Amino acid sequence: MLTKSFNTLAFIILFFFSQKELLSQEGYEIIYDSSYIFNIHPNLPSMIGRFCIFEAKEDNDPTNIYRISLYYLKDSSLFQEIIDTSDYFNFNEDIIFSDFNFDGFQDISLVVFRDMRGQALYDYWIFNPIKNLYELNYEYSGLLDCYVTLDSLTKTIISECRGGCGGLCFHNSIYRVEQNQLILIEEIFTEQEIINDRSRIKIITRKLINGEMEITDIQFIDEE
Repeated sequence: MLTKSFNTLAFIILFFFSQKELLSQEGYEIIYDSSYIFNIHPNLPSMIGRFCIFEAKEDNDPTNIYRISLYYLKDSSLFQEIIDTSDYFNFNEDIIFSDFNFDGFQDISLVVFRDMRGQALYDYWIFNPIKNLYELNYEYSGLLDCYVTLDSLTKTIISECRGGCGGLCFHNSIYRVEQNQLILIEEIFTEQEIINDRSRIKIITRKLINGEMEITDIQFIDEE
């Protein structure tokens, strides 16, 4: 086991230097570069992933772009390359591997922005086993943000966000994954009200009932 691990590490180091000339793009410079080994699926070959962040040298270009290069571990041949030029992408080193649609294949999410509270916006790249490649999922990227929790038993995803009202306001959403789509089944959120010059927080719970989101509970909290 020790010899095998050493050989794998040596291969990665050699691979790192052999690919170094591929890590530059005209008008950009590399500000972050990492590598890792992962498996998309137990029945598929192991991969080497390289995650690079480039910074624009010109002001009129996007601030940063990211690139994910996936190679087969056995021979370092290219499996897929993902390049994103989103102009809102900030320098975040977070790359997460998880099965976000509960189909048995490892997906990829990237933190593209964090607010002052550390809450994140993500890009979600979902693996398509039919096409044998990763695809950017705009629904996931638009709905699942801040603090995200997966429940593989119920095949649900919770997105929890906080902000405002002195830390009392929040918006939590629970989605059920069906055929790679997010179905909102419950949400709990707050609204701030001013009554007789006094401020209070209204906590509203809505649940999916007979295909429609209905209010099932309302509570109030007086602000100090």
